[in-house]
Amino acid sequence: TLEVARWKTLADGTLYAPNGTIAGNLYTDFGITRKSVNFALGTGTTDIIGKVEEVIAWMQDNQNAGDVVTLMDGIASPQFFAALVSHPKVQAAYQYYTATTGQQIQRSRAGNSEGVAGGLHRVFEYGGIRFTEVRNQLAGTKFVADNNCIFVPRGTRDNFVTYFGPADKFGYENQIGVSAYAWTYRDPKNEAIEIEGQSNFINLIRRPQMVVTGTVA
Repeated sequence: TLEVARWKTLADGTLYAPNGTIAGNLYTDFGITRKSVNFALGTGTTDIIGKVEEVIAWMQDNQNAGDVVTLMDGIASPQFFAALVSHPKVQAAYQYYTATTGQQIQRSRAGNSEGVAGGLHRVFEYGGIRFTEVRNQLAGTKFVADNNCIFVPRGTRDNFVTYFGPADKFGYENQIGVSAYAWTYRDPKNEAIEIEGQSNFINLIRRPQMVVTGTVA
């Protein structure tokens, strides 16, 4: 539940609740427009490094906190990742990258070798951005929309935070919230035990202007 809510916030700034309630939006509520970069991956002559530099420059110009961005993650949909690594100006770099990192594409899925991001996610570092293919979805809703890539910075402080609130029961008011609560209730006949749990959280991007969306075309 927490993971899905975090993806929803990363995708479009939505403050998401499991019952589908949208409590707010970090962009519309504060009058911020998310930066979008068209990578034009369907055009063979596109300067992909130039597009990468546009993303990096935007984050550097909008961090507003004295932070130093050490690396950027590009969380890519399968369509975006495939179009990127097959682009004429990127193909050679991808081949060298997979060779030097020990990825054996013909024997095993790229990205699952030692030293590379775990699982079966394909990974490619290019121009200062680590692109990771993400195929996750829940009930048909994809965490990263088709043909999109979400760019987020690393090395910054408190840009992405989750706050937990106390349980909504008497006795928990004015307490510091924890990540989850659980209670058990035995019925009077001693024949059953009811288990109740809850987690009260809100995920925030404290500098939403630093998140960038990339598109295939």
